[in-house]
Amino acid sequence: MPSHDRERLDCYFTAFLLAKRKTEDQVKKDYEEAVNEMNKDPQKFLREFRKSACEQKFQPDPVRLKYNVAYEKFVASTKAFCEHPTREPALNLSRTMIENDAVTCNCVVNDWRATFVRQTDRWVANIGPSGLCGVISVFTLVPHDVGKMRQPTGPTLWTLTEKIVTTHRSNDPLCANPEKNPLLPTITEGASTFSWNAPPTSIECREFEFTSALEGMSDPRGPKGK
Repeated sequence: MPSHDRERLDCYFTAFLLAKRKTEDQVKKDYEEAVNEMNKDPQKFLREFRKSACEQKFQPDPVRLKYNVAYEKFVASTKAFCEHPTREPALNLSRTMIENDAVTCNCVVNDWRATFVRQTDRWVANIGPSGLCGVISVFTLVPHDVGKMRQPTGPTLWTLTEKIVTTHRSNDPLCANPEKNPLLPTITEGASTFSWNAPPTSIECREFEFTSALEGMSDPRGPKGK
């Protein structure tokens, strides 16, 4: 393209999301629920816990066992419970598993394409409605220096804002109440901003779990070179 200064921008995005699997409040809630389940029916709790933790053939990963303190603690707690399947070892194993989730971070990568139409000093794209809940995503792309749009390389600093709205009915049991259908992702209406000058943040992660939702669109010609 001789210039980025045009009415339409065809863009390809790759997004990386890094987030803790569970918050401290969720860890506390999960452990309280485990204690309540134990108190409600100790024999049932121990029986089901023993079935999931002890009756399956579990071979510890020697590499993780050597270098991962949290994994070493989990293996030790599992062994202690299986040798003595009583209340305290069971709750100790539950606590260990829940605390491991607290220091595990999920890393998700996905990609998408969008066509933006110029509105004065910004470009806007509407995607949707899509899915069972009729999700509409409105993207706004703003260059830090609009003047650089006339240069062949275009600006390198941008701010992208995404606003999500849904078209489902307020009483829709699938979308208004995601707990009715856990297979559907949680849909939260609102706005998110991704900017080159966003303030730095920190997150403590000891374990990482990677998920790829890439659709093979890294080729600038599109999927399968089309």
